[in-house]
Amino acid sequence: MLENASATPTQRKLATIPDVCGQLSVGRSTVYGLIDDGTLRRVKIGARTLIPQADVDAFVAGLLDGGVA
Repeated sequence: MLENASATPTQRKLATIPDVCGQLSVGRSTVYGLIDDGTLRRVKIGARTLIPQADVDAFVAGLLDGGVA
C-alpha cells in the first residue's frame, strides 16, 4: 500500500508547445514569437521543444498585473 502517496497531482515543470498554446489560447506562431522575443525560454530535449511552466505562469501573471502581450 502507498501510504505516503501525495494527494495532489505532480505539476509538470516543462510544457510542450501544444500545451502552452492551449494554456494561452494562442497559436503556435504566437508561442514561437514569445520565444523569439525572449518572453518565454525554451529547452530542447532531443527533438522536443519544451517551455518551463514557470515562464508561462510568469507571463500570465504579468498580463494580469496590467502588462501588455
